[in-house]
Amino acid sequence: GNYGVAAIELDGGARSEGGVTVGTFNNTIDNNLIANNFTTYDLDVPTTGQPQWDNNNTSDYNLFFRSTGTIKFTDGGAYMSWADQPTTLPGWQTVSHLDAHSLNVNPLFVSGGVGALAYQIAANSPAITAGANFSSTFTTDFSGTARPNAGFDIGAFQHAGTAVTGTGTGTGTGTGTGTGTGTGTG
Repeated sequence: GNYGVAAIELDGGARSEGGVTVGTFNNTIDNNLIANNFTTYDLDVPTTGQPQWDNNNTSDYNLFFRSTGTIKFTDGGAYMSWADQPTTLPGWQTVSHLDAHSLNVNPLFVSGGVGALAYQIAANSPAITAGANFSSTFTTDFSGTARPNAGFDIGAFQHAGTAVTGTGTGTGTGTGTGTGTGTGTG
């Protein structure tokens, strides 16, 4: 887990300083597994929910989970009196218009992992094939495992058992001899 104000924090909304507009603009926060944080917020993103901070930031296909306590979001300033601070994913989706495909479930990690490997997902994880497809940008995961052309997993690790499907045709013939057994090719 992370410690601090937010597990992912984009700080500084659009504002004018000396006639120049500055802020945190055009960020995409996708396919992140944000779990077991000790931060105040799981996500702090200036959003279209607060027009004065409309920075074209996006967030989707993430998985949020805390084994104790509730998840918590803020849309543009944890310390601002006008900031929305929902404590559910549906509440965040309503005020931010973000994370339409995101999940709030236990990611089901593989047990026994140490360091970054503690965040590998188990075979029955809801994160499997739930991510956005970034195959044109990322061909491998954090450990070098190939990412498929479809069925991206949420998080840094692609589950090794994720199926990659394809189509093909083939023909074959076979013969068998003997009693009770047979051989063939196809």
